[in-house]
This record gives sequence, C-alpha cells and structure tokens, in this order.
Amino acid sequence: MAEVLLISETYIRENTVFNKNVDIQDIVNNIGVAQDMFLEPILGSTFYDALQLAYSAQTLTANETALVLIIKPFLAYKAAVMSLPFLHYNIKNKGIQTQSGDNSAAADNSVMFYLKKELENRAEWYGQRLERYLLINGNLFTLYVSQSSNQDLNPDHSSGYDSDFATYPTCGYNNRCNGFNGFFNTNQF
Repeated sequence: MAEVLLISETYIRENTVFNKNVDIQDIVNNIGVAQDMFLEPILGSTFYDALQLAYSAQTLTANETALVLIIKPFLAYKAAVMSLPFLHYNIKNKGIQTQSGDNSAAADNSVMFYLKKELENRAEWYGQRLERYLLINGNLFTLYVSQSSNQDLNPDHSSGYDSDFATYPTCGYNNRCNGFNGFFNTNQF
C-alpha cells in the first residue's frame, strides 16, 4: 500500500512554530518517516495500515476521526523534530552545506539543539496524550486491541514522556509506579 500522510503541509504551517519563510517541503518529506518510526509502533501495524486505508478512502468512523485529531499534532511535531537539522544544513553533491541568507546569521548548534529539544518535548507530550487516549479508549478499535492480528509490529506501551524533569504526586519512593519512583527508574536496566 502506498503511504498515506495523515497530516498536510497546511496543517504543519498552521499548527507548528515554523514561519511562512520555511520551505515546508523539508518538513513534509519527514511526515511519512515520522509515521513509520513513531506512530506505527504505537498503533501496531495492522491498525496503522487500516487507519491509513480508511483515511485515504475517507471512510473513517467517528471514533477513528477523533483518534486522527489526536494523532495530527503528534505527527506534526515529530516531523518538525526530524526536519530541524536539515533546515540548518543541506546535503549537496559538494558535501554538507550550511543555510544562510543575505540578511540573516546562522545560529550555532547549541541553539539548534535547544530548539530540537523544545520540539521533542511537544512531540512527546502529544505522544503521551495519544497513548493515554488509546489506553482509555482502546476497546473502540478492534484492530488495536487484537494484537495477534498484527503482521509486523504490536502496539508498544513502554514509551513515556521525558521532559528532563518531572515529579509525579502519586509516585514516590514508597509508592513506586511501575519501577519509577518519581525521580529515578528503579528497574534493574
């Protein structure tokens, strides 16, 4: 099946931090990669393929439409994270080139890494939101729940939001939450 992109150029322009001067094609080129690398492992291959098919045929159910609305910001920020280094650098036949304009100055790598981390934080927040939605409403999607039907990837429920600093009021040293005590992972790995 040909890859169906769940977000468009217009969606990225209207819902991310990139201004109108950015060549949006640099970001759009990463949507399919973001879907394959980050969305398919969350949904599982069977549900992911079925969702793409229904989206392209415009036959989404009301529940699937609600799910796609939650998926879209996640994908937009994941594509943005993946695109950021290539907005600063281009790979040409002469090697790696730095972007610069007549009236602009290129930012150093520390600024790019800071911006990338900020975009990653947003993408992770939306990813966690998607995973919580599926945890609560997974029974609405039979292909998501029936993991035995997956041809390739089963849904991965092990990822978590990592913003570099977090505290959780219900987790603490004496009240461990799945091996995480609010500050440190206490599992032996």
